[in-house]
Amino acid sequence: MKTPLCAVLLVCATIAAGAAAQTAQPADSAPTSTAPPVPHDSPLVKAARSSGAAPKMPKKVITNKDVKKSKGKLTVKSPPPLPPAATTTNVETRTPSEISDAQYHARKSNDERTASAEKRVDELQKDLAAIEQAYYAEKDLNLRDDVIQKRFAQTKRQLEAARKELADARDAAGAPAPKQ
Repeated sequence: MKTPLCAVLLVCATIAAGAAAQTAQPADSAPTSTAPPVPHDSPLVKAARSSGAAPKMPKKVITNKDVKKSKGKLTVKSPPPLPPAATTTNVETRTPSEISDAQYHARKSNDERTASAEKRVDELQKDLAAIEQAYYAEKDLNLRDDVIQKRFAQTKRQLEAARKELADARDAAGAPAPKQ
């Protein structure tokens, strides 16, 4: 069925005239409540409405009880450890003068230890030199090989131990070791 073009135009004109008549109010009549004009939707809104993809709301709220009943695997992560907080046990409770006194006494004891180690090394070096001279001065070969050589080896071991003790004392004091 074909409708003539003039009939279509006539229907469109009638609709437009009716719509204009409905929106126009006579000046003497009171304004009637009409719906506010609907804003035109943007093409994006029109496409979203036509797609029918409305957000689906869950029908039931999931609770802890539901999670525990489920057959799925439940993993619980522990929170990361907190950074260590400043505790009062680490706070220095001594006064500055007490700290200074403690440092002085520690330095003094280290100095005494270093001095006694140096004295011990010097004595052992002198003893070692005297034993070496006695070795060369002795004419009896048995006495030289049996007695003097054993005493020399023992004194040499003592000297090495004393040097190690001296180095430890200097390290504890923080003083650099002199070159020998």
